[in-house]
Amino acid sequence: MNVRKVATPCTPTVTFYHGASAPDFEGWKADRGRSDEADMLFLSRSPNVARRYGRVFKIDYPVTGIPAISVEDWFSGQCPATSFLILGDGGYDFPVDTLVLREDPETEFHAVADIEALDDGLAFIHDPLSPEDRQFDAYITEHYDGDVHAFTADIQHSVST
Repeated sequence: MNVRKVATPCTPTVTFYHGASAPDFEGWKADRGRSDEADMLFLSRSPNVARRYGRVFKIDYPVTGIPAISVEDWFSGQCPATSFLILGDGGYDFPVDTLVLREDPETEFHAVADIEALDDGLAFIHDPLSPEDRQFDAYITEHYDGDVHAFTADIQHSVST
């Protein structure tokens, strides 16, 4: 694992967004309120990526000195035991940096009221369905190794079941 410290002297805090599928989400809770992994809460630099998962909340978080790993490190399970960044690779799942909280951020989460006003051009649906959808090519590349026929077969299978 190649852990780097993020040095951002001009930007000590960065806005990150969390898409909450839980209707009662209000922010970090020590015993619950985390997503995907038992001890992690994921936040994206992109409001649209967060929107894929539910109602959007935002926080401003200090990133100076926070450990940063690559997407490859993440998928191989090599990640720090503290909060960290997954550096965006421009693909579908991690187009921008993702903050992974492993402890209380000690800041308030704010619901984003007008999410459309923050549209950054990235996909905002979880799984694109057609070439007209945003980032369709990136999705096919990441999830189907670029094989549109495999994607089409999956869609046809899901419709028939």
